Amino acid sequence: MPTLRQLLSACGVVQSSALCEHFGQSRAELFEIVLATGVRTFSELIARHGTGRGCDICKPVVASILASLGTGHILDGEQATLQDTNDHFLANIQRNGTYSVVPRIPAARSPRPS
Repeated sequence: MPTLRQLLSACGVVQSSALCEHFGQSRAELFEIVLATGVRTFSELIARHGTGRGCDICKPVVASILASLGTGHILDGEQATLQDTNDHFLANIQRNGTYSVVPRIPAARSPRPS
């Protein structure tokens, strides 16, 4: 990709850093917007800084940004619809259609032996 970008720049082709057709900003710019404004949902972010209803590109990116900034549980309310199947069901879908569930256990320090 870097070589292709350099080649296109050398030919005078203007390149967009837009995430997708719904957001004119890059992922890093959206992260900064969410961090600075305190946006907590995809619908709020797209209403204030985007257009349309979102797509398979921007929805997972925004879900990741919101989850990484700790704006609430990833499966609460509107956030649940942004998660892919594995995250939504807290399991991994296998090729044969079954699920494998890996329990999520909070990390804790083990007691030191006396």
